[in-house]
Amino acid sequence: MEIEQLRNKGIYKIAGGDGHTVAVDIKGNVYSWGASACGQLGLSSMKDLPTDIEGYPYQPTPRLVELLQNIVVTQIACGDAHTVALTNEGRLYSWGGGGCGQLGHPDTASMPKDEDGCPY
Repeated sequence: MEIEQLRNKGIYKIAGGDGHTVAVDIKGNVYSWGASACGQLGLSSMKDLPTDIEGYPYQPTPRLVELLQNIVVTQIACGDAHTVALTNEGRLYSWGGGGCGQLGHPDTASMPKDEDGCPY
């Protein structure tokens, strides 16, 4: 079944993690949907998201990652609960679960923690 929210966006890259998916359009905009408990969708807020039967937040339909709106993303990849994006200027951004150093950010102590105490 076609994902209607992305119908005329010119999607040309897509990646999936354990429970989330991200897509990049021809303008370099990033869209994400799926599980969000670890911040892997890159959304600025999770407070208004629905929750699954275990109480974890998720985004049921593709949503623009607004924090990257003025950045041209050319490549995207997902891990289990994290996402990385490469820009047209060679800059690398990462977000989501970072309990094992997979985000490449040295200071995990200042990051928020998920239900299991893992930084994201």
